[in-house]
Amino acid sequence: MSTSNRSDRIAAMPDNAAKVKVNANELSASIFDFQKTLASLPGRVSAGCEGEHPDFRDGQVSLALWFNRFGKEWLIKWSAVHASDLEHEGADYKPLTDAPLKIKLAAVKLFPKLIDAIAEAQDNLVEEIADAASAVKRLTSTVKASAKPEAEEK
Repeated sequence: MSTSNRSDRIAAMPDNAAKVKVNANELSASIFDFQKTLASLPGRVSAGCEGEHPDFRDGQVSLALWFNRFGKEWLIKWSAVHASDLEHEGADYKPLTDAPLKIKLAAVKLFPKLIDAIAEAQDNLVEEIADAASAVKRLTSTVKASAKPEAEEK
């Protein structure tokens, strides 16, 4: 690279820094809006997904996203999770809206996967509720059939 070209690039840095800041703020606002939109969906359920972590491309550490209720709010949180930690017991989830820029950039690529995980978790919950209702109905029928009316006991 020639010295004059390098000088031009150095001179452009303040303008580029301003563009980075504007674009990063726009990305943060978009992530907040996406989170707010997910939180407004009817029948919200907790769900998560994993993908490539920007700092660990060896597959030993993944970027995990988790959409869940934290306090009174539904938030998207992120954590670095080790491949050996299948249950994410050692994961330290933090709000995605407060994440470093490179984490936000990687997380956005996982949003379609997160939506799929939420839809699947909701499908599973519907099935689980239906199975539980059926089980209670069967048990109720069994109890009713086994119980003797009070009038017959006298």
